[in-house]
Amino acid sequence: ADIHWSSAHYDYMKVEGVRYDADVDSETGHARMTIPVSALDTPISVIADTTAMSKPYEIDYTLTFDGSVLLPMEDEGNAHSLASAMVEEAMQEARERSMDAAGTEGSETAEPGMAETTSSASDGTTSRADGQLTWSAAPEIDGLQLLRTEPNDAATYFRLSTYDDAAGLPYTLLEIAGGQDRYLLVPENGQVSAHEAPSLTVIQQPLAAAYVAASATMAPLCDIGAASQIRFSGLRAEGWYVDAARTAMQEGRMLFAGKYSEPDYETLLREGCDLALESTMILRKPEVKEKLESLGIPVYIDYSSYEPHVLGRMEWIRVYGALFGHEKEAEQFYQKEKARLSEVRKAGLQGSEKANGDGAAEEGSARSEDAQEALASSAGQEARPTVVYFYVNTAGQIQVRQQTDYIPELLEMAGARYLAPRQSGIGAGNRKTNVTVSVEDFYRSCKDVDYLIYSATLDEPLASIDALLEKNPLFADFKAVQEGQVYTTNKDFYQLSDRMADFAEDVRTMLTGGGDMHFLKHVR
Repeated sequence: ADIHWSSAHYDYMKVEGVRYDADVDSETGHARMTIPVSALDTPISVIADTTAMSKPYEIDYTLTFDGSVLLPMEDEGNAHSLASAMVEEAMQEARERSMDAAGTEGSETAEPGMAETTSSASDGTTSRADGQLTWSAAPEIDGLQLLRTEPNDAATYFRLSTYDDAAGLPYTLLEIAGGQDRYLLVPENGQVSAHEAPSLTVIQQPLAAAYVAASATMAPLCDIGAASQIRFSGLRAEGWYVDAARTAMQEGRMLFAGKYSEPDYETLLREGCDLALESTMILRKPEVKEKLESLGIPVYIDYSSYEPHVLGRMEWIRVYGALFGHEKEAEQFYQKEKARLSEVRKAGLQGSEKANGDGAAEEGSARSEDAQEALASSAGQEARPTVVYFYVNTAGQIQVRQQTDYIPELLEMAGARYLAPRQSGIGAGNRKTNVTVSVEDFYRSCKDVDYLIYSATLDEPLASIDALLEKNPLFADFKAVQEGQVYTTNKDFYQLSDRMADFAEDVRTMLTGGGDMHFLKHVR
């Protein structure tokens, strides 16, 4: 087969040692090449010469063309375009394979199409893809009386309401994504059953044998004292960076019951599983969810990763407190971590004022926090040191966090300015957390960044600068590499979703001269 390739910056490609020079499209200015593909479903080594950097540079790629999705040509010279749904499905399958290999279940890097979906509940409640949710009034439930709906501090994707029955027993209704999912938490000796509330997922409390397949929920559950109520894990002991979970599995108090996509139903039934906690990855496996529910195991799907802001994500610990009966511990943890983040933010704002050099630092203590933040986001923002958070995938491409993601928010809380590569398709309306950019775009946008932070979630932490240069020698041109300002995360960062304040403190330490850090390591 022949593949027609177009690029704004390539002047030739090499396939199997043969060079194919480009023709330039007079209308778009893009280079066009036709390269032969001798075999489908087989990796092909390709070299492309890019002119996007300071000098022409050859970049190695590995291409694989999936023969199972090829469509016949409508007529000679007129091929079908590949359906976008097929492309999305193929990309999702590739992400799942990557996450399975890395020992994660994917709520960080693979969200199931929220940027393109709108969900409607039967009562007209609507969940919109851009994070703007429309909530109707809390529903009436037969035999129960609504007492109050709890206000959230920052979260937008959940709502908790309290009801009671004729005997005065308290019930909690947990609603997710504008009412898309609803869970009725029934207290011990409560009288409402799944048969009596068919539109709700009924969760009988107290929980004693939960199955945690959403690995990012494990750490906050342990923080609030719920570890003893978790009987089953979606990861093996060696896959955990949460000490309490790893120890519980090693001692036999917690059992491996299969990953989210392949649970061990026999073990879950035999040991009396009373709740399955899943990430939104389970939506890619609806047959698994249906099977669990058919066996009498209620399924809770966690949407904490959909929160657009750091405090919103942190506040989901209140959901876990409600599910497991640890509301007080959850509230205490949330308020403590919120206060820590507030201190980091204040230090970051003061640092911006000093960097701006306008004498505002002396006046900062007299301003409100909102006024200080407004100043830092205007003139002070440009004076902040720049940071980019990224990793290099197995194909040699760069993956970066979007400006709207919670990681850049934490970086900016600490006093940095996040420098996302400039590329069409990145920005408002796109809810993917990681976005793949070309080496050329990354080089052009981030070559002069002050700090590089390498994410080891789906890779290994950088052991040295040489390890980064092995991924691509062009990193030697980067200011942060030349000035020794390269950092790497540990492998445990993704699972420890409860420690956002630790990460923000690490970034503040990095920006102010170094010291002991929780997650970040200086790469030399």
